Amino acid sequence: MLLRTPPPHKRPRLPSPEPPPQQLAVQALPLGRFVASEDTEFHHDCDDRELLGDSLRCTYKCKQLVKAEFLERYNNQERKISDLTTQLESLESSSRAIGIERNNLLEQVERLQQEKAAATARERATQDKYEIDLNRFEERFRGQFKRCEELEVKLQQEVRLRAEAELHADNMISQAEDLKITLEKNAEKMKKRIETLEEQLRREQKDAQFAIVRTEAKTSQEKTRAQYAESEIEILRNRCEDLQQRLSKCMDENRALSDQLAAAPAESSSSRNKEMETVIKHLRDELKSFESDVVEARKMKQFHANVNLLKEKVESERLRAERAEAALEELVNCEVQTKSLIAELQIWKSLIDEIPDVEKRDDIPIKMRELQRELLASTAEVGKLTAKVSELHSELEKEKATRYRSQNDARISNKAVGDVEAENKRLKRQVELLKREVNGLKSILSSYDEEESLFMPQNSAENGQLFESRVKLKEERIQKLEVLIEDLQREGELLRSELASAELKLGRGDYDPAHTKVVHMVENLDVSAEKKVLLAEIQNLQEKLKALEDETFTSASRNAASKNAELSMLRDQVSSLEKREAR
Repeated sequence: MLLRTPPPHKRPRLPSPEPPPQQLAVQALPLGRFVASEDTEFHHDCDDRELLGDSLRCTYKCKQLVKAEFLERYNNQERKISDLTTQLESLESSSRAIGIERNNLLEQVERLQQEKAAATARERATQDKYEIDLNRFEERFRGQFKRCEELEVKLQQEVRLRAEAELHADNMISQAEDLKITLEKNAEKMKKRIETLEEQLRREQKDAQFAIVRTEAKTSQEKTRAQYAESEIEILRNRCEDLQQRLSKCMDENRALSDQLAAAPAESSSSRNKEMETVIKHLRDELKSFESDVVEARKMKQFHANVNLLKEKVESERLRAERAEAALEELVNCEVQTKSLIAELQIWKSLIDEIPDVEKRDDIPIKMRELQRELLASTAEVGKLTAKVSELHSELEKEKATRYRSQNDARISNKAVGDVEAENKRLKRQVELLKREVNGLKSILSSYDEEESLFMPQNSAENGQLFESRVKLKEERIQKLEVLIEDLQREGELLRSELASAELKLGRGDYDPAHTKVVHMVENLDVSAEKKVLLAEIQNLQEKLKALEDETFTSASRNAASKNAELSMLRDQVSSLEKREAR
């Protein structure tokens, strides 16, 4: 911009040659432009010599005034030209930025097409993988369904067996009640028998005591009699020994006499016969006495035998008393054993009452083994069922976690869609502002064109065409931006539809468990698609950020603060999206 030069100082008028009319009429301007004054028009239009003479006869003062006015207008035009050049440079920079943005948008379109092709390929691959996984999961589902049917059959069998067991238990309870009644009857019988046995035992004890007393009395009598008999036996034994000695002496004397009789002569036989007769009489008397002694000895011998018999009887009675005492001890032991047996019988009775299918004591270990086998089988079934329940709980937890993650991802995608919509709205507002700026620039350019039409009628048309072409470029850029905004809106609608389908797939919305199969994959397709969409949004936002940074360098200084705020906001959004993607 040129500064206005101060007017020259007035000098005294000197005679100087007048400038030719061409020098006064035409003044050259910078940048190869010329401005025609009124004098030139007057010079070209008027051919009259008189008018030319009148103009040449103007005073120096009028010339100086015209010159000062012309210089002032010249300076104003210079300032306007410099302003227009700066505006042209800014418009050229904006057009270059628009060209760069157009190239970026074309590259983005190509990249989006490539990404679309890659996405279609990935979609085909994921569709194939999904079909493979679906077939595998259908097979697995069929296997699980068969297993469920088998488990249902087993469950029905278990229910049937349980019903049979309950019936059997009822029967066993009735049998146990019958056994209880029989046991009570047997216990009553046993009690009666025990009472009778106790009465018999008491009678036997009394009889044994009476027999013991009687045997003791008899033994005492027999002992006294035996002692008396032993004394008599001793006396008789002594007498027998004396009699035997006397008998032996008599026998010796008889032999001696017989020998003497045989040796004596016959003369003395008569006298000796008399003596012998007397001796024989004496001997016969002695023999009679000896016979009586022998009878007594036999009686004593018989009495001695009777004493031995009494001793044997006493010994037998003593043994009988010992046996009775042993029987009493055995009776006491039997009472103790009967009490223990009654207690054991009560225990077994309670066990038999508690345990079904038990009729006697030997059935208890068999029933215990059966119960142990049933317990092992039931524990195995319980372990299987608990494992299955734990698997179902783990699958449910995984499903809840995946659903929670999908809901979070859906919220994030909804937020991202909202951010994209806000960005679209902001871009729309920016486009409207650009339209307003373009309209303002048009009005400014129209005012400039009007001013230049007064001074430069030839160049104004060219400048107007240039500005119109630039305005058309701006309008084309605005149309392209509107098309991009519409594409972004369509992409947002597609994202919403994909999000709705993902929500339907993930169990939200119109979820029908009868018609919907939940397929668990190693990599969630919805999450991967949302990641891709978020990455694409991040790239778009980064490109928009770069474009806005380029625009900020070319924009005016009055919008610097708002642009910086928008840039910081976009940077925050990009950083938050990158952090979210990293998470």
